[in-house]
Amino acid sequence: MMGKNVVIYPGTVIGRNVTIFDNAVLGRPPKSAGNTSRKPNEHLPPLEIGDNSVIGASAVLYCGTRIGRNVLIGDLASIREECEVGDFSVIGRGTMVNYQARIGQRVKIMDACIITGNMVVEDDAFIGMHAVSTNDAYMGKSPEHAKALAGPHVCAGAAVGANATLLAGVRIGKGAIVGAGSVVTHDVPEQMVAMGVPAKVIRKTNTEGF
Repeated sequence: MMGKNVVIYPGTVIGRNVTIFDNAVLGRPPKSAGNTSRKPNEHLPPLEIGDNSVIGASAVLYCGTRIGRNVLIGDLASIREECEVGDFSVIGRGTMVNYQARIGQRVKIMDACIITGNMVVEDDAFIGMHAVSTNDAYMGKSPEHAKALAGPHVCAGAAVGANATLLAGVRIGKGAIVGAGSVVTHDVPEQMVAMGVPAKVIRKTNTEGF
């Protein structure tokens, strides 16, 4: 199924039984106005969308990105160039996935999140609504910042609560939990719960029932 006013750039590969809602833009090339510190790659392969996926209304997906099978991308979401989204994952409404992000299988990223460039989210992880991540510890104020860009790494089965902030380069260990509203400035070990501003480890996770 394809809705009204959908824009599909040349070369875009769309699998079988894909649903595309109104005003979606598929395969958009990146383009800088000459005022960004990171120069986008303008010679990228086409966008690929796997079978049985659903692309929401007004979603924008860039070229050079690969979307797996049975992926749900919410209305108004944007996925930049050179990203990967694994099978059976969910990208919520209004979520921004920046360049070269890697999202695994069965990941759920809720509404209005910011997944920064170069971030990794492994299989079965969960990120609550309005969570934010960064990849620049210098905030563009040092000539070194472009050399040190590093997005957070959320390991398999970890969960990040709503409105949490993950600073550049932090690692959320396998099965760890970050409490809602926390600001994570350091790594969180696997199977531990961290919360607060700044986030501190408070106990082990209760894995019963997971």
